[in-house]
Amino acid sequence: MGNAIRRLICLGLLIAGVGLLFIARPQPSRASAAGAPARLGTPLWSARRVPQSVVEAIATQKLVADVAGTLKGLDASCAIVEAPGLGVLTATQAEKPLIGASSQKLLTATAALGVLGPDYRYATRAVTSGKPSASVDKLWLIGGGDPVLHTPAYQAAIDEKPSQKGNAATAMTALADGIAAKGIRNINTLLVDDSRYDDVRYLPTWKPTYKTEGQVGSLGALIVNSGFASWDGTRVPADDPALDAGSQLASLLKDRGITVGAVARGTSVGDTSEVVSVASPPLRDIVGEMLRVSDNTTAEMLVREMAVKSGRSGSTQAGIETVTNTLSERGIPMKGVTLLDGSGLSRDNQLTCGALQAAIGLGRVPGPGELTSLLAVAGESGTLAGRFQGTPLQGKLRAKTGNLAGVTALGGLVETYRPIPFSFVADGAFTEPQGAQLQSQIATAIARFPAGPPASALVPTVAPPCTQPACR
Repeated sequence: MGNAIRRLICLGLLIAGVGLLFIARPQPSRASAAGAPARLGTPLWSARRVPQSVVEAIATQKLVADVAGTLKGLDASCAIVEAPGLGVLTATQAEKPLIGASSQKLLTATAALGVLGPDYRYATRAVTSGKPSASVDKLWLIGGGDPVLHTPAYQAAIDEKPSQKGNAATAMTALADGIAAKGIRNINTLLVDDSRYDDVRYLPTWKPTYKTEGQVGSLGALIVNSGFASWDGTRVPADDPALDAGSQLASLLKDRGITVGAVARGTSVGDTSEVVSVASPPLRDIVGEMLRVSDNTTAEMLVREMAVKSGRSGSTQAGIETVTNTLSERGIPMKGVTLLDGSGLSRDNQLTCGALQAAIGLGRVPGPGELTSLLAVAGESGTLAGRFQGTPLQGKLRAKTGNLAGVTALGGLVETYRPIPFSFVADGAFTEPQGAQLQSQIATAIARFPAGPPASALVPTVAPPCTQPACR
């Protein structure tokens, strides 16, 4: 690539030299014949006289050097930077399998929008064995896999964080209000049904500390508050998320004057009457929340719902098979890619910059699968809200971050004079702050491309109108 760039620069300079000789010839005008000073539309040594191809070639060479400098000493790394109309500006080990951490959520999001569709909504239902009346013997709360079903207390805790305020959420109060609106005043037994998915709450490939640190909540088809039983300080996953959801609903019903007896597990059978059904926000909003704040629980729930949607059992393994097949069908290069979950928490996951770059490319296409507008924005939202403030990248960088011990990744777009899609992953013996610095170096290098505005923007292409009498 270096030789090609040097040849392009030489050719451009030769063309520029010939052009300058031609333009430098004396050009008499009517104004000069009348004694008025002759006007040159563009100064002789203007940067505008340098062909844009030369500007871009020099900027590309600088970008290649900057990226290579960042990756120096990182054998387990990859990077790709492209530019519309110019193709790949630089690519290093694009097919090298690496741990991608949460950057893997770009693949999960791409598959989810393809399998479920951006307008898909989860449904959480309450049913009885007979017609609803003032007193019912059994009421079943049936989980539909909604990952953003929240109580008011949990929602208030989320809204306290500027980076998460306004995220997609389904109000559990809507279930309680719907039950109360049917005139039910007593429920002997509230049964919880999460049979839509399997009962694996925590994947065996995850480090135990991810659970104790509250990195991910308990998984299941019926969860509330992202699968956490408490969230003051360290988040604590619920032992049985379905029972926790039932208890939370019982509390909300009691606040509305409804008596609730036991809360227990039970799968609904036979003919039932629907009391209320509450729909989630559209999937596009849920995927956006998952990408911006890097929500691990939501990512895992998406995988299981994709399995059910494709006619498989509601398990992570079945969901990953669906994800892998969908990505391959959509043209994502899957060589070197090994997926074991949807969140990227497992250190046995493997992805490539080529796969990430292809997902970003698909995500830029307007339509149902567009996702680049859902990414965190530097200095403004999500995982990038507190970074790059007051720098040229603020508001210009849209990306998905990835961070695990010794793993750093960043993939998305930098808006310069054109959108620049890129992907970067590195695995090594570095700390999280050092990994963040590597992300910053890559993004900053991209933001400098081209190293200044296009040549055509520096000087007007024509001289301003002459207002002197001699010009008339």
